[in-house]
Amino acid sequence: MDRRSAACFLLVVLVLLGTPTSADECRDISTKDIFCLKYLCKSFCLDEARNWGGTAGYVQSYGCHGRKCSCTICHLV
Repeated sequence: MDRRSAACFLLVVLVLLGTPTSADECRDISTKDIFCLKYLCKSFCLDEARNWGGTAGYVQSYGCHGRKCSCTICHLV
């Protein structure tokens, strides 16, 4: 192999190794209630993740911020 083909081969291998096979698609949601309880917020986020992502949906983070329940929900694409 000459230098050019070796460099080209190495570049192709690096691109293939760096290409993800699947990716997570995420979005932030929040609700404004009279008050926010952490366990109700968690249930809300889990329901939203399953509604949006099906069985591949999951909650990346959740929490109460004042009266808002805020979530980051994701699913595999």
